[in-house]
Order: sequence, then C-alpha cells, then structure tokens
Amino acid sequence: MAAATAIVEWLLGLPHSKKISAVEGVRLSSEMRRDVKSISDQQIGDTGRTHLINSKYGKK
Repeated sequence: MAAATAIVEWLLGLPHSKKISAVEGVRLSSEMRRDVKSISDQQIGDTGRTHLINSKYGKK
C-alpha cells in the first residue's frame, strides 16, 4: 500500500495525497517522505519513479 500511496502523491500533489491518505489511515514514514522528496528533486520520469518505489517498498 505504501508504494501505491507514494505514486499517488505525484498524480495529486503531496498536500492532497496527505489528506486522502489520512482519511484512509495511511501515513508515510519519515524515510518514505525523504525518498519521495529525493525522487521528486531528481525529476525522474513516471516509469523510473514507479520502479524506484516498487523496488524499495513493493512486495518481495
């Protein structure tokens, strides 16, 4: 679920994503927030972002 939540942040924007996630009881850890910011700062494309998030937080 965390990977999906992180992906939604780029579609909706972080403020809207936080509100939706809070309603659903989902919160990103500080490490996840750092990763999201780092990936955003690198201006990686959609496919690259999805791959990075899934490789770290997806089911193994």
